[in-house]
Amino acid sequence: MTMNSHPVDVRGLLFIGDPHLEARIPGFRKDDYPQVTLEKFRWCLKYARQNQLQPILLGDLFQLPQDNPNWLMSSIVEILQEPLPAIYGNHDVRENSLKPNDSIHILFAGGHLQQLTAESPWTGTVGGKRTVVGGTAWGERLPKEFGATDIDHALTGWVTHHVVFIPGF
Repeated sequence: MTMNSHPVDVRGLLFIGDPHLEARIPGFRKDDYPQVTLEKFRWCLKYARQNQLQPILLGDLFQLPQDNPNWLMSSIVEILQEPLPAIYGNHDVRENSLKPNDSIHILFAGGHLQQLTAESPWTGTVGGKRTVVGGTAWGERLPKEFGATDIDHALTGWVTHHVVFIPGF
């Protein structure tokens, strides 16, 4: 089981869902959508640092999975001061799985994002309790169980970019 490379001691977790970063201004928006969304993403990470929270990306970092311009990619790299635990969403991949030509793949491969899986969870101390957070990206199957037996921990969390159907409800 692979884990994050350095121990983390935080007060809580900050989940960032669906930034949908894009270089174009969609629809009838009157603001500078690309800069507004980048600034919101930057604010989330700054807020997390200021409040001793571990940010975790819940997918859909991008609106379009491929062909994002270099200025957008480099802006994201500059914002990410340390690896951000993340899963990818349906807008991040052209197919239902991560491929080398997907923009988010570059951020995972470059170490700017840490992909959360059952085999590679985030680990740290949250509120004094040893914590493990795993994840399941879009198009991946949820695990039937998660046995982090080799990690001494008190809390386990799981993030997903799925609609989770519970039988009988």
